[in-house]
Amino acid sequence: MRVGKCRIVVIVGVLGVIGMSGCGGGVSREGKRAWEEGCEAYLQTNYAKAVRLYRKAEELGYAPGALYYNLGNAYYRLGEVGRAISAYRRAQWLMPRDGDVLANLGTARRAAKEQLGMVGPPAAVQGFLFFYYHVSPDEALWVFMVVTVVLSLGMGVQAFVKRSGLRQVLVVVGVVWVVMGSSAGVHAYRMLEPRDGVVIAERAEVRSGPSERETVIFELHDGAEVEVLSREGDWCKIKAGAQKGWIAARDIEMITIRRR
Repeated sequence: MRVGKCRIVVIVGVLGVIGMSGCGGGVSREGKRAWEEGCEAYLQTNYAKAVRLYRKAEELGYAPGALYYNLGNAYYRLGEVGRAISAYRRAQWLMPRDGDVLANLGTARRAAKEQLGMVGPPAAVQGFLFFYYHVSPDEALWVFMVVTVVLSLGMGVQAFVKRSGLRQVLVVVGVVWVVMGSSAGVHAYRMLEPRDGVVIAERAEVRSGPSERETVIFELHDGAEVEVLSREGDWCKIKAGAQKGWIAARDIEMITIRRR
């Protein structure tokens, strides 16, 4: 379990245009301060305090990948496997190529009672969709914006300078623009309409319908990863492996990123 370090995040502004990166009016000072205080508590092994401060930073709009990585570490130390997996999956979303995140997520998953195979599509599929599975939402957005500027300038030049070589370059840039725009759009949709969840209750009953009066058809435990199919009031219809049923919304945590 790689839990020994407290990560430091460097925020770099590109073009002064902020969108999905969540820095719309500048980084929240209060949020960043809560993050730094959380790191101090984490280094002092006060994991409960670190969790409170990291959550506060998140609520204030400061949510870099490193925050979720440290949050996962703190939850794991506290024995809260489900919340640790949830935090690591958020960190993976924002830092998809980070080896420490992947290693710790694997460790937390092995500690869960149910192994439901929620580890993503096969490597071949992830490789084919590289710009979605291995490029973070922020990276996809920044590249999309830069390529938009390049494409616009190139089309402006092409209007006055008719050269076949430039046209070919613009075609390639246009393909990149579509790919990165699609990737950024899917990431944004996932944030607005999350479908993945993790059980955070020690024991959760899954029922045949959205009511306490319905029959319990199976149980899940802390750390089980599920797909949320729909929601009705305080209940979520889920798919857990090959089984489906209804679970109280309070018993699961959705995988999404809080951004302002």
